[in-house]
Formats: sequence, C-alpha cells, structure tokens
Amino acid sequence: MGLLLFRRKTEMADILNDGIPLDVIESTLSKYSPTVYDNVTKHNALLHNLRERGHIKSVDGGRSYIETISYSNNHNARFMSLRDDIPMDVANVFTHAEFFFRFAQIPIGIWMDEELMNEGEAKLYDIMDTRTKNGMAEFDKMFAAALYNETAIDYSIDGIPMIVADDPEVGIVGGIDRSLKDGDVFINAWWMNQIENCSAEFGLADGVPPTGDQLEKAMNLLWQKCEIFKDHPTSIYASTDMFNLYREWLISKRIDVSKNKVGDLEFTTLEFMGTPVYRDPYCPARHMYFLNEEFIHLRAHKKMMFKFQKAREPYNKYMHVIPLTFWGNFTVSNCQKQGVLFYNPSDSAAK
Repeated sequence: MGLLLFRRKTEMADILNDGIPLDVIESTLSKYSPTVYDNVTKHNALLHNLRERGHIKSVDGGRSYIETISYSNNHNARFMSLRDDIPMDVANVFTHAEFFFRFAQIPIGIWMDEELMNEGEAKLYDIMDTRTKNGMAEFDKMFAAALYNETAIDYSIDGIPMIVADDPEVGIVGGIDRSLKDGDVFINAWWMNQIENCSAEFGLADGVPPTGDQLEKAMNLLWQKCEIFKDHPTSIYASTDMFNLYREWLISKRIDVSKNKVGDLEFTTLEFMGTPVYRDPYCPARHMYFLNEEFIHLRAHKKMMFKFQKAREPYNKYMHVIPLTFWGNFTVSNCQKQGVLFYNPSDSAAK
C-alpha cells in the first residue's frame, strides 16, 4: 500500500514538473529581484537615504555582523612637564558590537490545478506576474513597519526605537548592555543615545502634547545634544502627529512648507537647521528620531538582499514555491550621535 501511494505521488509530481515549466516561473521572478530592492529601499525615506549614502551593504556570510567601535577611553591625554615620565600604558579605545542577522521571507507560488486550468506560457506568466507584484507590495509594507520595531520580537530586525531608545539607560544593543553600572556610574554611557522628553522639559501632564513653540525649542535642545564637533543629525523622522505639529508651527511663522524633492521620489519633507524632516507613517506616535546616518547601516547576506531563491517543491503539496528573502539587520557604530524626541503617553495609552 505504501509503495502504491509513493508511485502515485511520484506520477503526480512528474505531471506537475512537465506541466509547469520552471524556467518560466524562475525567469519571471528572478527579473524582479532588482525591482524588489528598488521598491523597498526607494519607497521608504530612511532606507532611501541609507542607500544614497552607500550604507546598505551586502556581506559574504556568517550569522551576525561585528561592528568595530571607537570610543573615548584614552586617559593619557593631558598637559605635563617635559621632565615627567611619559605614560607607557596603552589605552583600549576599541570595542565591538555584534548584530545578529534576521530572516524574512514571503512565498510566491502556483498550484498544479491552477496550471492545468491556465495552460500556456502566457497565462502562466500572467499568474506569476500578478502574484509577484502582490508579494513585493506585502514585503515592502512588512519591512517598512519592521524598521520601527519598539521591542525585541523573535526573528525580526532591530528597529530604530530599540537602537535609539526612549530610555537609553536600559536594554542591550549589539550585545552591549547599557544598564551596567560601577557604583552609580554607567560603564557603557558612551553607548547611550540622546533623548529630549517634552513632558519632563516643560512640565506637561502625561498625554498632553507640546505647543509648537515648545516643540521647536525641544528640537533645538536635542540637536545640540546630538551635535558633536562637526557631526550632527543628517535626517529627522517624525510620526504623523509630530510632523503636523511642527508643520503648523512653521506655517504660523510664515515659513515655506512646500514639498521638497528628495532623490528620484518625492517624500513629504520639512526642514530644521537645514536638515530634512520626514513624515513616516510607521514611526511611533509622539516621536521624532534625529539620526546621523553616517553611523547607521543596513547589512544583509549578498544572496538574500531582497532576492528570490530557487523554486521549492513541498513534499506534501502539488505546487512550486519561490521565496522572496532577506537575511540581515541594522547595525550602528555610534549611538551618542543619535537622538529621540517624544512626550509621555496618557496613563490609559500606556496600559
């Protein structure tokens, strides 16, 4: 009985292989890999900017990426007498952060009965073409939302709110524990981002947003915290509510708020200190992220940088499946030059 079932399944699989030309399926999907990369990286302001700076990088292998970090820890710099002993101990000014790769996929496939009801390469092509475009759109939305993951989610990439946190004195970023203390001193204070809490700054009740004037003042304060020597934020990403609050303040001051064109696409942007302010619908409410993108990268395996893989045939289904895949993560090499501005939620919203 078992042998008979095996033969029947083998025969059905042969029919499937004969009926669906894999070269049609794979050629249809493989041509979309560059398009997927373009869609994901050009339709999102943050990824668009990282791409323009050459900060979306492919790697050859491994399960994680080691980011080398230089930080201020050389205590031998000082004024001294020409006759004093020269300090000979070598200070350690390098460490590393490890960011583990995360895997994402969406399967594109066709069932045998669909192939049998739509014989001919032209009809097959239309089916796969439609499903590919739908899959690309879903993957694009999924990835855009994942950029702003606020908490550690199994298998998902480390979102910007995890790296640039509302409370930078807790949490682990790149394997480095921000909460470690030596007495009352934070050991890894150099790995903390900057914050500006409008509720604390202006004595606002929880859930009460700042006024336009208060927001502009808070933006200026956070800018100064993030500005270290010549480095300053290169982009500001705002939730819809904060973007509109800032826009209304600009209008009240008779400042031009006409749309600026960025790259090949038109993103809705304003300006602060000569730096673009973007509205991102996936950015958490009540937040603005002041990012220095010179120190942020998106890294992924070169074979899974938004690419389609070879067709798979599930052992228990009569179909072909080709997964669209990503395997990588955000990495950051300097957290002190990143900042977040926010105000506290109301008690009911926090629960």
